[in-house]
Amino acid sequence: MSAASQAIGELHKLEQLHLAYNRFAELPSALERLASLRVLGLQSNPLRELPASMSSLTTLRRLALGDTAITHLPRWLGALGLEELQLNGVHLRDWNDLRGLRGLKQLWLSMNAALERIPDAVFELSSLELLLLGATGITEIPPDIARLQNLKSLGVANTRGSAGRTLSSRDRPSLSVRRFL
Repeated sequence: MSAASQAIGELHKLEQLHLAYNRFAELPSALERLASLRVLGLQSNPLRELPASMSSLTTLRRLALGDTAITHLPRWLGALGLEELQLNGVHLRDWNDLRGLRGLKQLWLSMNAALERIPDAVFELSSLELLLLGATGITEIPPDIARLQNLKSLGVANTRGSAGRTLSSRDRPSLSVRRFL
């Protein structure tokens, strides 16, 4: 499928919309009328940007953008109250775009071999509970990880270095380090 009908905007009670694995280069403006939408799956589409019309999706909590052509996150994304953002395989030009996502609880950055260190902006996400970094170029977990006091699960499967071995359960007993995600 390469286009979604504008009629989709008439589904006012729709809470989940999964458009993954299609050929959407752009999204219909009708998305802005989905006042109940909580989950939007857009992964594996050739999307280059998120339309400004999406800024009206104030109930959106989970956004999956993995394996898209998106290179930046719009500033208005921080105002949505997202709790989960999937960016697996996404190559952002500026990881500082993450800074406005203060309420984010889950962040997926896996499958990005060009990512060689955890972006500094991640350490400002104080609500973060889950951080997935598998299949990246990350070789170590820096001391700044301790700033993520709510972090409960850290996924470092198939990273280039010894990321999982630098963490100590003595330092963060509530942290679960997953190597097989």
